[in-house]
Amino acid sequence: MFKRLMAAALLLIGFTIGAGGVAGAHYVYDKGPVWENGERCINVRSEISHGSGSGYVKANVEYLAPNTIGVQVNCALQWQRTRDFAAVNNQVDVWTGSAWAYCIALPYKYNTGGTVSTMVQDRTFASTPCGNGRYYNNWGGGFTYFDGSWKGGQHSTRSYHYLPS
Repeated sequence: MFKRLMAAALLLIGFTIGAGGVAGAHYVYDKGPVWENGERCINVRSEISHGSGSGYVKANVEYLAPNTIGVQVNCALQWQRTRDFAAVNNQVDVWTGSAWAYCIALPYKYNTGGTVSTMVQDRTFASTPCGNGRYYNNWGGGFTYFDGSWKGGQHSTRSYHYLPS
């Protein structure tokens, strides 16, 4: 009898832990590369959460350059980007019930001060951007002007997030 109770308790604990997956979390995020040329890289961490209740999105961008002292290691050091040569943005998609659709994009934010090796753009919404009680996904974008053109791309949270209100 004791063994059955323990087995049932362990099964219940396992179900409870398993039911609290990523989509049920207070926020979801993922980080990955959006551009590299063999030496230099741009990585983006994209996030979406409840925020104050109506939604919050954030993109963190890091610009990386090679370490050229001794043996070269690519994408190892901060890559300083000068004024207007770095940009970040967020694009939010919404689940329509059958497919992902564009919801809203924040305007690009450029470095307007000195040099930067990281950039952040975040926004808390006063109300859910495309309706209450829907699933949302964020695409954080990181870009730099290099060798005569803009390089970079967007990285998804790779998971959806439910925004109830």
